[in-house]
Amino acid sequence: MAIKVITFDLDNTLWDVTPALLSAEEAQRQWLEEHRPDTINQLQPENIASIRRQLLADEPELRHNITGIRREFLRRLQRSAGYGETASAEGADQAFAVFLEVRQQVDLYDGVESMLADLATRFTLGSLTNGNADVHKTPAGQHMSFAFLAEDVGGSKPHPALFEAAMKETGAAGDEILHVGDNPEHDIMGAIRAGLRTVWINAGGDAYPLEDRPDLTLRHVTELPAALGSL
Repeated sequence: MAIKVITFDLDNTLWDVTPALLSAEEAQRQWLEEHRPDTINQLQPENIASIRRQLLADEPELRHNITGIRREFLRRLQRSAGYGETASAEGADQAFAVFLEVRQQVDLYDGVESMLADLATRFTLGSLTNGNADVHKTPAGQHMSFAFLAEDVGGSKPHPALFEAAMKETGAAGDEILHVGDNPEHDIMGAIRAGLRTVWINAGGDAYPLEDRPDLTLRHVTELPAALGSL
């Protein structure tokens, strides 16, 4: 069947997420240093790992909610530094808001915005991400008809929930949707097993590691428009 909908992973598919994450972590640290200074000595790798392990053991339902994980981590971090429950809860919300604002200040890969503008004239576009970036707060957002986070649907890729959300939102059958992403397991295997067609963005030229193989493999996402004719 003809492709009607194209869904995109975000981080490392439409942009390099590393600079944004590093800047966001630094902004969060600066907020803590100014407003919750007693937490800074707690920010040691072994303590961070311990808090995260205990958090997921106590609240396994947060496994697919990275916003919830970070907020609860920040709350527990402040509690472990001696801040009260109210101050820790408020501080978690405020520190997370600082993190998220910077985390969403991404730079699209060269050519991505014009590619999306072109594709949006011919297809319904959407985003499906395990991350917590709001695509509508990035330059890519104006071209997306819909966007789902794993935390919205209760399942991270390769769980089918995000792909099923795209089918429900658009009314398209699985083989009318093309999912584009960089992660073989999360994006490609997950989408194939949900019945979608797939494009793997393989920037490093790596060998494909899984049995479920993509319909197309590209080195850069901006090669997509020219490659669509081969589907």
